[in-house]
Amino acid sequence: MTLCNDRVESAFRSENRQHTFYHGHSYTGNALACAAANASLKIFDEEPVFDRIATIAKLNSERLSQLKEFSQVGDVRQIGTIGAIELRAEDAGYLSAMRPKLYVFFWSAACFCGRLEMLFTFFLLM
Repeated sequence: MTLCNDRVESAFRSENRQHTFYHGHSYTGNALACAAANASLKIFDEEPVFDRIATIAKLNSERLSQLKEFSQVGDVRQIGTIGAIELRAEDAGYLSAMRPKLYVFFWSAACFCGRLEMLFTFFLLM
């Protein structure tokens, strides 16, 4: 939740995606996010997290390298468990016409697979 006055909120109230405050208010000072972070730190103390991270990073590397072969893929990048796929688009950027198509695709895929955590990750990146 973000608290602000009407003047600030009105800047975001629009159907025009150019009025979005990208990434600025996602988790800033969020109490629930802080509680999740503390729980995560406790897990690091009790479980073999670094072994799991290494396994995920290796799998991501193998799978991302396969995607380089597709003509629609401009680049792939990885750091640890985070992988990024850069798609080729004539109108690249936040306002790309590809965004609504990807939104529908990932929404449908996540609902079909029952993988809601995939949706949340995707929406944070949008």
